[in-house]
Formats: sequence, C-alpha cells, structure tokens
Amino acid sequence: MRALNDIYWNIEDPSSFKGSEEEILIKTRQIRDLIQTKVEDFIDKNIEYAKIKNSLKKHNLVRLCFIRLNA
Repeated sequence: MRALNDIYWNIEDPSSFKGSEEEILIKTRQIRDLIQTKVEDFIDKNIEYAKIKNSLKKHNLVRLCFIRLNA
C-alpha cells in the first residue's frame, strides 16, 4: 500500500547533540515534544480521513506512538 502523501519534518537528530549529559537530555526532550506536537496536529487534521476517531481516541493513539520516546 502506498502513502497518499509524504511528510517531511526537518527535525534535528538527537544522536548528533553535543554537551553535558543533562544538556543532551534537555535537547532530546525538546525534540520528543516537538514530534509529539507534530503528530497530534497531523492526527487532528486527518482524523476524519483516517476513520479512526470511532475506534481510537486521539490521546491513546499519541500515547502509543510515544511510549518508547519518553525519557
């Protein structure tokens, strides 16, 4: 199955961050939060098309997407 649209978000790669462990952690969390916001916005704009609003609540879907990203 082919995607209808490609989405590209110019987001920094946390593995390239330099600094103390605390500074890297802060930057990584900022990236995590940015990704979460972008995914939530995407879901809000496409929830009707994806026909998921009746089977999954937005909160549960986003939480599932970010379960491994939480530090």
